[in-house]
Formats: sequence, C-alpha cells, structure tokens
Amino acid sequence: GEVVAIGSEVARFSVGDRVTFPFSVSCGTCHMCSLGMTGHCEISGKAIYGFRGLAGSHAEFVRVPMAEGHLRRVPHEVDDTAAVLLSCNLPAALIVVDAAGVQRDDVVAVVGAGPTGLLALQILTDRLEQPPFVLDKVPHRLERVASLGGIPIDVGTEPAADIIAEATGGAG
Repeated sequence: GEVVAIGSEVARFSVGDRVTFPFSVSCGTCHMCSLGMTGHCEISGKAIYGFRGLAGSHAEFVRVPMAEGHLRRVPHEVDDTAAVLLSCNLPAALIVVDAAGVQRDDVVAVVGAGPTGLLALQILTDRLEQPPFVLDKVPHRLERVASLGGIPIDVGTEPAADIIAEATGGAG
C-alpha cells in the first residue's frame, strides 16, 4: 500500500512511501518480536487485523497501529502486483503447506481458490506427483485453478467428498 497519512509517533515513514505489513500487529521490540515471533507480540496483545475491534487489512484504507514496529518499505524494484503478495497471502500459503507436512505422493485438497488458495496450489504443484484438488464455487476462480494445473471441484454442483474419497481409496 501507500502511506497517505501518518500519526505523531511515526518517524520512519512518510506520506507516499510504499509499504507492506503482516497479518498481525507487533511492536518490533518486545522479547517475542526480537525472537521473530511477531504474531505473539507481548505489547500488541497478539492483535490481528480483522479481529477484536481492529479492522481488516484487505481494504482501500487501513489504520496501522504500531507502524514503527511492523510496517516495512516495499523496494522500488518490486512492482505493485507482486507487492500485494508480500503481506499476508504468500506467507500464509507457505506456512500452511509446510505445516501440512505434504509428501510427494500425497493427495491434497485446497479449500478455497482465493489469492491464498491459488498460491498454495502453485506451491503444491511443484511438490506433488499429482495435481491438488481445489474446492470453490466461483466460476472464474475454478477456471484459474485449471489454468494453474489444479483439479477444480465446484462445491456448488459436485460431490467434493466423494471425489476426494475416490482419489484417496476412501481415506478422504
């Protein structure tokens, strides 16, 4: 995003700066932040955009509390299209795929073909022997799944559980 206004405690950023930030609010200086575990910030109370009174971050304008601690400049070499992926979507997709412990011969289903789901699909396509299933009901998203090499399942019209059960020999 672009900084359009700054508060009195913000010194590192100026109006017009291109910036990004993670899904959680962090001070950048407490013990947990110094360990790189900013989602467990002791000062912000583990605040997350979109929860407990803090508006979501996928909006035209976003209030960024503790901006000095977790806002990051986007390098000039990174265009806006790529920069959008740096805050929430790509890190979330990477974390989920890694946390799942996916093995090369696994049968995998991704629920949702929004930005994060499509990024997970692309990561999984490189890690799996067979394409992952992707469940959604939005036609243009399902078309995108197919174009990226996934197996689209329209949950509005197809029996997703049966399709996946068949692909896994009933294991689901």
